[in-house]
Amino acid sequence: MTITMSGVLSALQRRLIFAEKNPDIDWLNLVENVPQWPAGEVPAGIVHVPGTSYEASAGNEALLAAIADRENSLHDASVSPSMVLVTCGAMHGLGLVFRQLRAQGLCEILVESPIFRGVYDAAVAAGLTVTTMDGAAVKGVANFSARSGQSGLYLNRPANPHGAVLSEEEKQGLVDLAAAGVPVVLDATYDGFNYRENPVHLTADAALPGLYVVNSLSKNYGLPGERIGWILSTPRNVAVLTAQLEWETVCVGRAAQAFAAQVIRSHPAPLRERVRRGRESFAQQVHLLGIDEYRLPEGGTQAWLDLGITHVEDFADGLLRHGLIVTSSSNYYPSADGFIRFPLGVDDDVIIRGLEAISIAKKEWQHR
Repeated sequence: MTITMSGVLSALQRRLIFAEKNPDIDWLNLVENVPQWPAGEVPAGIVHVPGTSYEASAGNEALLAAIADRENSLHDASVSPSMVLVTCGAMHGLGLVFRQLRAQGLCEILVESPIFRGVYDAAVAAGLTVTTMDGAAVKGVANFSARSGQSGLYLNRPANPHGAVLSEEEKQGLVDLAAAGVPVVLDATYDGFNYRENPVHLTADAALPGLYVVNSLSKNYGLPGERIGWILSTPRNVAVLTAQLEWETVCVGRAAQAFAAQVIRSHPAPLRERVRRGRESFAQQVHLLGIDEYRLPEGGTQAWLDLGITHVEDFADGLLRHGLIVTSSSNYYPSADGFIRFPLGVDDDVIIRGLEAISIAKKEWQHR
């Protein structure tokens, strides 16, 4: 099935619009990698806090304290509320950081390949040149000797899409760079889903002037619609970013911040248990795709599946005939043909139905 829709929409958005225009089909939507709360387990709402006044641009005091406490309890850190800036989600936070770094003279950002296309676009929109590198980001540390004062580093851990987690070697490399003032942007939006036996974490520290850590409610708390994120850095960096946020958006909404403060002080164990069960179910059923051995990623909420199919975008369009909507290679930069993303934080029956549908479509594709 080929979708004929002109314009600049992504392949994913075109598929979603196609599904919306065909509501008679029982669609199985595997697009989101946001883990889904089990029924009845979603954090309870709060009494509505009317937005009759502005919050402080840096964030609500209760939320700033909750985020600092989260970092200190999870990562054995020494984060203070003055090292936190509340944003309208992680992408807003990344955009703020990229724009500020460009304003300070940064020209280039090194990224691990592949990265979420939205991050790539945000960096380019900020005026940065994006240079990709393969393998562990620490391998790119030596490159900075030739790019002093001109380059920074972006790293997502656990990584979207392939689930790699931070290693001790990477952490030390990032610490050395950030301590020297080299801009290091660590995207930690999946840090609650690290399945390594002894997970390695890195968070903001007053002694690391180059480090910016970005996080949000979306993945770690399964609440993307609340649009709450945060940046962690030194008090000086946060003060500069706060001034930028103030003239761009004034502040983040009061009600969402009040809700987020309660959520972050809760324990999202049901959400993380769902992802753990989803990982087990997927590992048991992935043979449906003709894959005899599959090594689960060490982190994240998804599997990055190499189907060994050329023209995977056409294949993903063809999945619409089976009532299935997926995220494919084009959602990342650079686009490596053959891959689709499969969510693990969903019900077992969704995982099985999805794998069965892909299996049938793959056989049809091979015999077309």
